[in-house]
Amino acid sequence: MRQIAAKVPCGLFTVLRTLKRFSETNFIADRGQSARPRKTSLREDRLLHRISLSNRKLNSSQILKQWTLTSNVSVYPRTVRGRLLEIGLRGCKAHPKPLLTEFQRNRRLTWAREHSLWTIKDREKVIFSDEGQFCISGNQSSAYVRRRTHEEFSSQCLKPTVKYPTKVMVWGCMSSHGVGRLHIVSGTVKAMDYIEIL
Repeated sequence: MRQIAAKVPCGLFTVLRTLKRFSETNFIADRGQSARPRKTSLREDRLLHRISLSNRKLNSSQILKQWTLTSNVSVYPRTVRGRLLEIGLRGCKAHPKPLLTEFQRNRRLTWAREHSLWTIKDREKVIFSDEGQFCISGNQSSAYVRRRTHEEFSSQCLKPTVKYPTKVMVWGCMSSHGVGRLHIVSGTVKAMDYIEIL
């Protein structure tokens, strides 16, 4: 053994371990080490996925609280995040979108389909106007949701916005000839205010 160690070269104990391994397994490669066992079963993982998908706005600690109430798991929030990442659910900032009814969504879709074939000449005849609103009151903090990559604009992953909190409205318009004047209006704009601005 000392001669083998001198020729390789390596330590005597390395030679001893290698020869012992070869006599036991007929291989000289290291034995594959077993991975750390999972702390949760497949059934518990499926339950976790259902809890997360039932309310996309729950954070990992809130999900863990519900999970432990319905199963005997004992894990950390970090494990919850890891399990959700395995199925593609990651924490993301929710996009704020107007809170629309089904009727309003259908009307918008109908309008978009009716005007989808407009040409440039058709658009030159129209002045497009829109408003931007800066909220003074109300909860405007970011909301985080758990979603997959393709669910960015799914209704469950959006942050609904309310139509009339206290805010300052900025009104502007544009056409094929350029942009119009910018108007700043305080409070809610009523029908007569729209006419006056235009």
